Amino acid sequence: MIRHPDALTRVRFSTLVEGLEYAAPMGKGWFFHNESGRLVSAVSYAVAAVRAKRQAQALNGLGFARHARVGLIAVDSPDFLVSFFACQYAGLISCPLPTITYVGGREAYVERLGVLIRKARLTAVIGPGELGDTVEEAVRAAGMSGVRVLSYEETETLPPKGEVAPLRSDDPAYIQYSSGSTSDPKGVWLTQSAITSNIAMMLEFGLEARATNVAVSWLPLYHDMGFAGMVLASVLGISDTHFIAPSTFIRNPEVWVRLMSEKRAQTSFAPSFAWAMAARVPDPARFDLSGLRIAGVGGDTVRIEDLQQFAEAFKSAGFREECFLPTYGLSEAVLGVAFHKTGTAPVVRSLMPGGRPLVSVGKPLVGVELIVVDADGHEVGEGIVGFIWVRAPQIWAEYFDDPEGSAASVRRDGFRDTGDMGCFIDGNLFITGRSKDMILIRGRNIWPQDIELAAEKAVPGSMAAAFSVEDADAENVICFVQTPEAGEADTRGFVAAAAESVLSRVGVSVEVVVVPPDTISYTSAGKLSRAAAKEIYLKRFRSAPDQPET
Repeated sequence: MIRHPDALTRVRFSTLVEGLEYAAPMGKGWFFHNESGRLVSAVSYAVAAVRAKRQAQALNGLGFARHARVGLIAVDSPDFLVSFFACQYAGLISCPLPTITYVGGREAYVERLGVLIRKARLTAVIGPGELGDTVEEAVRAAGMSGVRVLSYEETETLPPKGEVAPLRSDDPAYIQYSSGSTSDPKGVWLTQSAITSNIAMMLEFGLEARATNVAVSWLPLYHDMGFAGMVLASVLGISDTHFIAPSTFIRNPEVWVRLMSEKRAQTSFAPSFAWAMAARVPDPARFDLSGLRIAGVGGDTVRIEDLQQFAEAFKSAGFREECFLPTYGLSEAVLGVAFHKTGTAPVVRSLMPGGRPLVSVGKPLVGVELIVVDADGHEVGEGIVGFIWVRAPQIWAEYFDDPEGSAASVRRDGFRDTGDMGCFIDGNLFITGRSKDMILIRGRNIWPQDIELAAEKAVPGSMAAAFSVEDADAENVICFVQTPEAGEADTRGFVAAAAESVLSRVGVSVEVVVVPPDTISYTSAGKLSRAAAKEIYLKRFRSAPDQPET
């Protein structure tokens, strides 16, 4: 294999503790910045290892059983990461939990947290002191007794009475919960060997990682792309990583861009929409993105329009289109399963003349098999859309305490159904969408992405979310179009333009609903939440007679 001169010499680890201790003397670490981009806290891997071992002794002194599950509120600070590795050293199974910025406010957060506490059957929950009462309320909502609630500050002062007994290579490492249904999230039961194997494959074959890598991230630390992709990969890849909170990015994307510029970042990952948001940052020429080698894109459908907006806006800042690295990942496989070739421009194809342009997510990583099949499980030819199956026995995980859910995804010959649909063209994988998002109208399959793109083309600067709603005698298609505040005349014009564009481009009649900013939301994985949009529609707009319609 031909390597770049400063390519990272790959060391394979059997556990995360091994990886942290190998990285400890290298002088690297994690850095956390506030809403203005100022550094507020940092911890080197060496200091993190010392603190984690001491905290592990303290936790084991509390009498927790080996492999007991401990929830960790994933705040953007070293405290969460130190406690995560403390669990690794203590032989405990951690479960990253969302922060209170969860969409819906405090009430929704308590409900979500309670569900996760109950589903994971947690023994303890550790979080920032100011959330203690909220966590206690979530424990009560979970109907659980005996769950110990600790603060990060408290774990630092507990006496180290127990022993350090690190998790082994065949032990579980942590539980990664999905960002899907609030009432029934799936917990992926990840093993040490699966995590270290998948991250090693991503670093070596997907990212072609360099020894000098510096990364910048705003991704949620309780989700797979933010945690496995930016936290654990930074340890096993021995790189400095700078973090800002997701809320900081949403309020002011410029902070993300500025950090990439100031820190001479080589790597950053984000969903497609984030690159489009950052493209609107004023005066991009004042930044320097010439050091960026990997502008990773994942978490949801990759839209070439989003990438082109960013590439064009930051061309004057030294950004190159070939830095974009579309990827495809699954929590069940730890994270990455397919990567575009580094250093090459995104590959774009349309399945039909004038159709939605699709961006390739590349080819499977070493050790991963991907096939596309029809409804009967038979492989289909190039360019034919079908169900994507994956086989990766060395990294595939089961769902925690859910044997039926684990078995439901199994298909023939050890392949698993990803729930995604797509096709291969010239050996490259193209994702068309989630099978559950498909809209069926009068026997015709329609992708919501096609509707959304048509609506957005008709209303510049807008964002759309399409879904279907069942009536007594028909399935109706609804399309939210989110725009800045507009007058009544503008709103009616947007409705007419979007509906006409969808009808002419997609061939389906839709009910267009113009909604104000911040109505359309994304999951923690960066996926457009069409289910949330549908819920809002049913609650707020279904019976609104004065809402402009088509």
